[in-house]
Amino acid sequence: MKTVKELPDGRTEVETVINGCNVTVVFAKDDNPEVMKNVTDLIMGAYAERKARGAQE
Repeated sequence: MKTVKELPDGRTEVETVINGCNVTVVFAKDDNPEVMKNVTDLIMGAYAERKARGAQE
């Protein structure tokens, strides 16, 4: 189940369940290219690490 709501300060909150864990992501009201690049790099790094662990099993 995923819920998306706009917070009173203009930010957007997305809440979902992934592998039985609640995950909440809050997006800024305004786009910030530097922050989005850092977030993308973190997500891709975690994905690559998880994929490498899966290949070793």
